[in-house]
Amino acid sequence: MPVLDLQRRRSGANSRLIVQGRFADRQLHTRDWINLEEIADWVAAEGGAFAMSEAKKKRVLDAIVRDFLSGRFESGGRSKVLFLHPYAGRKRLGRWDYLDAAVRNVDGERARSFLTCCWIPRAMATAFLDRNRVSNYLAFLSALSAAPRRKKGAAGRPATYNWTEVKSRLARNAEMKGPVSSLHDLLELTSSYATELDLQHRVPDDATVRAAIEKHRLDVAARFKAGK
Repeated sequence: MPVLDLQRRRSGANSRLIVQGRFADRQLHTRDWINLEEIADWVAAEGGAFAMSEAKKKRVLDAIVRDFLSGRFESGGRSKVLFLHPYAGRKRLGRWDYLDAAVRNVDGERARSFLTCCWIPRAMATAFLDRNRVSNYLAFLSALSAAPRRKKGAAGRPATYNWTEVKSRLARNAEMKGPVSSLHDLLELTSSYATELDLQHRVPDDATVRAAIEKHRLDVAARFKAGK
C-alpha cells in the first residue's frame, strides 16, 4: 500500500475513532443503543441465568451470537446492529457479514471481538435479556429505563435527516463504484449514509428511507434502474 494511502487510512480511522467515542459517551446518558459486550459483562458481573463468571460471559456471548445469526436483531429483514469500528466506518452489520467473518476467522476469535463494536437498540437488548431469562435482568432494565431519553424535535416532530448530503454521497458513490445494482443495496446505502450524517446516529426506518428515495430522487443520484 502506498505511503499516502496508508496515511489517509490512518487519518480516517483516527477521525472515526473520535466520533465513535463520542457516540459511546452519549449512550451512557441516552441509552438508545446498548453495546452487545456490555450486556455480557453486566450479566457476568451481576449474576443471572448463566453460571460462573468467565463461563457465564461466554454463555451470554454464545446466546447473543445465536440470536444475531437467527435474525433476532433485524427488523423487516434488515439488520439493526450498528458496527462502530475505526477501519469500517459506521455501518450496520448483517448476520451474513458476521457469519462470513466468523468462518474466515478474520480476528483470530471467530469474530467474537466484533461484538465489542456492535450496538443494538434498547428494545432489542431488553428483549434479549427477557428471552434468556436472566434472573436479575430487571435491575438492568430499570437502569436503562432510568436513563434520560433523547428528546424529540420541536412540537414533537419526528427526526429529520440530511437527505441533500445523502443524495450527494450516493452520487459520489456511483461515480466511484458504479450504479447501485439492487433495491436492497439502495435501501441499505441510503440508510447507512443517513445514520452516519445524523448527529445522534439515529437509524431511519424502512418507510422513511423509501419515502426519501421517492421524494428526493435518490435512486437517480445512485444511478439505480428500477426493476432490478
